[in-house]
Amino acid sequence: MGLVIASANAVSGWQASIIVTSDSTDALLLIGQHPEATAGLDSDLEEFERPPLPPSSSFDVRFVGEMMEGGSLVDLRPPSVTRTDTLLIRLQPAQDSPIVLSWEPDSLARYTAVAALRDAFGGQLGIDVDMRKEGEFTLSDRRIDHLTVVLRTSAVGDTNTVSQIRAWAQVKLGNQQ
Repeated sequence: MGLVIASANAVSGWQASIIVTSDSTDALLLIGQHPEATAGLDSDLEEFERPPLPPSSSFDVRFVGEMMEGGSLVDLRPPSVTRTDTLLIRLQPAQDSPIVLSWEPDSLARYTAVAALRDAFGGQLGIDVDMRKEGEFTLSDRRIDHLTVVLRTSAVGDTNTVSQIRAWAQVKLGNQQ
C-alpha cells in the first residue's frame, strides 16, 4: 500500500493516517470512509487480516473488532455524515517502550466533526484526546492495551492540503527511523 496521509473528494470519501511508534519501529494505520467499504474486511480497499500476534515483547498494533478477527492496519467505513464510528486499536509495545501515536490534526479537522482518541472505557481512564487539535499522544501504561478512535465525518473538505499532509508524514517517519 502506498503512503496515503490524507485525501478526500466528494465521491470517494476521505482517508487519514496514524503513525504508531514503539522502540524506533513504526506502523501506519489508515482510517477514513470509502463508498465501497463495509463493516468487515474489504480486500479491494487493502483491508487485510493480520497474522497472529507476535510474542508479547514484540511491537504490534492493529484495528480489531467483530468483523476483523485477526485485525487489520486499515479500517475504512462507508461514507456518512450522521453516523459516529468507534474503531478499536489493539496495542502491544516493544519491551518496556512507550507507544507514540501521531497524526495530522489539520486534516482530521478538515474531514471530521469529531475525532477523539480515548481509552477503551470512553475516557474514564483519563485518555481523551481531541485529535482535531492535538497531533500526538504517548501511552506509557502497559496495562492499557486497547484505545478507541471515535469519528464522525463532516461534509467532505477539499484536497488543497494533501501535499502538505504527505510532506508532514514523510518528515515524521524520517525523524523516527
